[in-house]
Amino acid sequence: ANVDQVAIVASLKNPVIPLSLITRFAMISKIAGITPKIIFTKFDLVDDESYKDTLASLDKLGYDYYMVK
Repeated sequence: ANVDQVAIVASLKNPVIPLSLITRFAMISKIAGITPKIIFTKFDLVDDESYKDTLASLDKLGYDYYMVK
């Protein structure tokens, strides 16, 4: 079976996944010809807006992301 979809699931809190790791996985997916879907979990547990920088970086790189509780 061939891979035709990639979902990168990362937590915004406990544990926080480094942006460098997320972008590494996303770039590997792009090299393989697959547009990744980046999914952030625990969105409802983040009190401050510290994640805004991460989302802005992903916007600049052209990656789509989704937020879930």
